[in-house]
Amino acid sequence: MKTCRLVKSSLLISICSILSLSACTSTTDDSEKTKITLNESISIKKSKVIVMPVISTSNKSFNSSILDANYIAVWASDVGKENIIPIPFIALDKIPYAMDAILAIYKTMTDDTHSKNVDKIKGTIAEKFLKDFGEKYGDYSIAFTFLSGDENSYNSTGTITTSMGLLNINSLAWKWNTHKEYKKGLFPVPFNVAVQQTTKVSINDVKKANQEKLY
Repeated sequence: MKTCRLVKSSLLISICSILSLSACTSTTDDSEKTKITLNESISIKKSKVIVMPVISTSNKSFNSSILDANYIAVWASDVGKENIIPIPFIALDKIPYAMDAILAIYKTMTDDTHSKNVDKIKGTIAEKFLKDFGEKYGDYSIAFTFLSGDENSYNSTGTITTSMGLLNINSLAWKWNTHKEYKKGLFPVPFNVAVQQTTKVSINDVKKANQEKLY
């Protein structure tokens, strides 16, 4: 009987230790908060938004209909599906200079001032891309989502950073942009789920910082 009690006691301690470890370990590393840059001086007057496909900054051929659909749904739920113009990846694939222009636009997300954004876009292939896009789809603001890698890099490194932003096509400045890193925890999730989680958190954080609005 004494041996039985010792076994039960040891088993209980082991279970409690596992539960305690699980409680202290989340699926993501929340130590990295969403980094937000919000430019209150930039106004978005028109209601429609052009929603670009999700782009990988390290893999120009990357495309994901699942992530694109999720990003479109995020915007549609906030501003209404009648107010978004979704752009499929194939539309970009038909423009020879599209990816180079978009990646040049991505680089401006690290600048905090409007003047630097304009300086980096003016007279470049990025400005030509935005001008052509505006003529074809309307001079609406453009919603971008960039990933620091793809599924292969996520599986090997265990991290992915999602950068999002709303670019005013007329002033060539970001209304807002965000950077959110996901790190695999004790219970890692698939690549698509990790990106969807960072997207959702980033959108919610922007709305909290911008009076519950995306623009």
